[in-house]
Amino acid sequence: MAVRALSLAGLSLTLAAPAVAPLTAAPSSAPASQCRAGEKTVYSCSFGKSVGSICANGGKLHYRYGPAGRPAIDIASNGEWSNVRRGFIVGGGGGSQRHLRFIRGDHSYAVFWGVAGQYTQSPGATWSGIHVSEGKTDLTTLRCKRAAWPSDDWEDLAQDAPEEDDSQFEAWF
Repeated sequence: MAVRALSLAGLSLTLAAPAVAPLTAAPSSAPASQCRAGEKTVYSCSFGKSVGSICANGGKLHYRYGPAGRPAIDIASNGEWSNVRRGFIVGGGGGSQRHLRFIRGDHSYAVFWGVAGQYTQSPGATWSGIHVSEGKTDLTTLRCKRAAWPSDDWEDLAQDAPEEDDSQFEAWF
C-alpha cells in the first residue's frame, strides 16, 4: 500500500492509497505540458484541447493554460508572491485537498489535487483539476481525467507562497 505523509501545524497525518494508484507515481507516459525548456513541470493535465500546467524556474512559479504550446493564460509569481496562495483542507477519515491559487486581477485559478478519506464512499480515490473564479463568483471547475499530481518537491518550490487567506478557497473543488 502506498503511503503519503502530510504535515499540518506540526501534526503528522498518514494517508494510505491503494497500491494500484500510488499518489506520487508518474503516469506511464508524460502528460502534455505548457512548461518551456529549462523549466520543471510541477503539475500538468490535459483538459480536452487545452493543457493546464504549473512550471518552475528561477525561483518563480508559472501557471499556464490554453492550447498546448500556445497558452492563453500565463501568470508568473511576482517578487512578493502576493499573487499566489497555498491552500490545504482536511476531511473525514484523513481525506485532504491542496491547491495553489494564482491571481490576476479579479480572476483566480486554483490548481487542486486531493484524496478521499476512509469514511467516504471511495476511500483513497484521487482527483485534481483547476477551479476558476471571478471575484466571489465561481466560473468553472475543470476535472483532470487522470488525477494528475504535482511533483514531489512542489512544496519546496512554492514555499514562499503565503497560505490561503480567502475563505472562498477553503473548500472542496
